[in-house]
Amino acid sequence: MDERVQRFGKRASFSIACECDRESCNGRLIVTVSEYEHVRSDPVLFFVLPGHEDRRIEQVVRETDRYNVVRKTGEAAEIARETAER
Repeated sequence: MDERVQRFGKRASFSIACECDRESCNGRLIVTVSEYEHVRSDPVLFFVLPGHEDRRIEQVVRETDRYNVVRKTGEAAEIARETAER
């Protein structure tokens, strides 16, 4: 990806796995480098396919036609923060 960023800049796009909590999900979504860096700079924010949010443990903070951004809450947020610190 670094080569693509150098060539195309922060608007370069790439495919990532849906970050939902469904074990059977193998969905993919397209994000730009800029979008990815912005969202994942916060350890409790994740990309999911529309409709894949789990409102028991997440809050939708952004909706687009390609993906939703969710914020983990409660214990799920604590786990995400702890994992990011490792």
